[in-house]
Amino acid sequence: MKKTIAMMGISLVATGTAVAAPQVFPFVEVAIYRVKQPKLHPVLLNDVMQDVKAMPGFISSIHLRSMTEPDLFADISLWEGTNVTRTAKSVGNSFLGGASELKVFGYFQSTSSKTELDQFIQSGAVIELAAYSVKDITIQEQSRPGVYLELQNSSSFYTGMALSSVKTNGGYVDFIAWASQQAAEETAAKIMAMPEHQAFFQNTAEMALFDFFTVYDQNGLLK
Repeated sequence: MKKTIAMMGISLVATGTAVAAPQVFPFVEVAIYRVKQPKLHPVLLNDVMQDVKAMPGFISSIHLRSMTEPDLFADISLWEGTNVTRTAKSVGNSFLGGASELKVFGYFQSTSSKTELDQFIQSGAVIELAAYSVKDITIQEQSRPGVYLELQNSSSFYTGMALSSVKTNGGYVDFIAWASQQAAEETAAKIMAMPEHQAFFQNTAEMALFDFFTVYDQNGLLK
């Protein structure tokens, strides 16, 4: 039931104050995928990251593992500029056939001023990832900041990024750090019950992914 509530609430997004020049912020590469050999994947990723870190424009990355599905992983990477050369195909090839399904891949920009991945590396932190599309982009842009302001009232909320695709109608990703999954679900239920935020929650069109993760690797170095 709690999982259902969280999925309905999908994106208790960390949407900070909009900035005048978002182009100065790094591009956020989001790759969420399943692997054939989950026990071996962290070691394989370590090898892959040695090449990725040498690519022009790479800034930093953190790597996540689902708390409920052992074969589900996520990589969140920051890149400079718009000339990113990685593609869904190249990411899939990086694992030499080890990835069985690429669920989400794309480049996003944060609508807040928070773009440092170190914020998500807190002891015991649980990472919420939601990837989805919306019915009306205008409603999304108008309602997201209000939800974020409510989010600030939870002492269990650590940090987050509200990510918007660099492609037109390319979707959204909520990338949030919590003290616990239970706290995230309780906060979702509370905010969903507030009439002033109904427009945000009712605007979701399709859910590509929703899950909770933990960080197991940073910049290709196992924690």
